[in-house]
Order: sequence, then C-alpha cells, then structure tokens
Amino acid sequence: MKINELKTQLVNAKLYPIFVHMEFDEDSSNQIVFDGDFNGYIAALKVLDVKAVFIAANTLEEENFIIDSNSDSVEEDSNELDLCNIQPKLKKFKDKIGQAGIFKLFSSLSNEGLIFFIKSEWWAEYVECFIDAVETYENQNDDISKKLQEDKEKKNKTLVSALHNLLEDKYFRSLTTQRAMNAYAHEKISNLNLYDPKALKLEIQKLYDKIRMYS
Repeated sequence: MKINELKTQLVNAKLYPIFVHMEFDEDSSNQIVFDGDFNGYIAALKVLDVKAVFIAANTLEEENFIIDSNSDSVEEDSNELDLCNIQPKLKKFKDKIGQAGIFKLFSSLSNEGLIFFIKSEWWAEYVECFIDAVETYENQNDDISKKLQEDKEKKNKTLVSALHNLLEDKYFRSLTTQRAMNAYAHEKISNLNLYDPKALKLEIQKLYDKIRMYS
C-alpha cells in the first residue's frame, strides 16, 4: 500500500491521518497490536470513537544496504560495507529506495494506543535478505578474526624460536645487560618489533637468566 492510498482510505473512513516521524520499532512486547486486517482495524477504531490516526512510515533508504565495518579487509578511507556484495538478493530491492515498506498506525501517543502495521509485500523479503546478509558478514568476520589470531600465534612462536636460537650466538651470550640483548635481538630478528613488548621483555629475561646460570 502506498502513502496516498492509505491516506485516502482513512479519510473515506472519516479518520484524520496525522503523519509523524519517530523511531520505528516492530517489537510488540510492550504494545497493544491489533489482531486482524486493515478493515478490521478501521472498524475497531470506530467502536473506540477514534477521530484521528497517527502514521509513521519506514522508508527504504540507501543506508539500509550499508553496514559499518572495522574489518581489516575494508579500505582504510571507508568503514562502509555494501551488503549487496554479501547477499546479492538484496540488489533487487534497490529500486524500492524511497518507498515506504511498512506503516505503523496508532490511535494515541501512549503505549496503550491500538496499533496496526501495514507491510508491503516486498518488505518482509527485504528484511529476511538483510538479516541473512548481516549474519553472513558477522560469520565471515568471526572467521577472519580467528584466522588473524591463528596467524599471529604462529608468527609469535616463530619469533620466540628465533629468540631462543640466539643462545647459539656467542656475541649475544657475551652481552651483560638485558637492554643490550633486546637491542641486538631486534637487529638479528626480522619483524621482532611486531612481538608484544612485555612478552619480549619476559623472554629476554629468561634468556638472560639462563645464560648467567650456565656461565
């Protein structure tokens, strides 16, 4: 149903339509939602002697196809991810941009007002595709995070192994301070600067103690 059509039907039923802007929430847990069709809703308002109906429309916008992302896979100059790239079925709803997909009708400004939702046929499918795209993105993001963590742990093990190999380096063993050993380790081991400084300090201390123990 389009806005003009909805307005005409309400006016014909002698109900004054009042269009409002508000946060849109379909959660009915704290609302009295009419159980029936549109004609039944109109009839119920008549019985309740209602003269006007507030109308909030949820219009599909370009931003409804975008999700914010802090993933390393996203370009540095943008945190926006097009969900159509994740769920191609969303693309067919692009021509619905600017159209109201769902209307919320309510008879008063209180939570006790009688509420009725009018959904376009395509809206439910869009919501389903949107949710699927977001869930797919989140799952992919979890997989990426897990892979990054595994790679980091693997690199850390390689760096620790390289540190312990310095025990075979005579010059390294001759150094008398942990500061000097740390600096030398950075010269000899590539990417050691990527290792956690606190963890590196602890490893250097272990090597220092081990060398002093057997010297």
